[in-house]
Amino acid sequence: MNKYLMLTLLATSTLSLTGCAQMFPAQATKLENGNYMIQTTSNILGSNEAMENKVNKKAETVCAGKGFTEINNNHQTHSQKIYTAQVITTGTFKTFNKTIKCN
Repeated sequence: MNKYLMLTLLATSTLSLTGCAQMFPAQATKLENGNYMIQTTSNILGSNEAMENKVNKKAETVCAGKGFTEINNNHQTHSQKIYTAQVITTGTFKTFNKTIKCN
């Protein structure tokens, strides 16, 4: 296999995997103390602001429009190895978590 074809396959695979998870819907988990953890996940192209807006919208829904108080939040970027057809590459994704208390 020539070098150009191999690079084309690698670039296509990487771009295909990059588009797999633009941004997942925010999820809410009720904690033991009555608070909620709201979280969302995005690929590296998702903006932190868009992720936070998605979490805030979910928090408003969970609190039935009564408002909420933010207890803490956490933006993180993660990397993991992706194994495809004799090629190892790194995929990167982001998470945003916010713990809230409904008013």
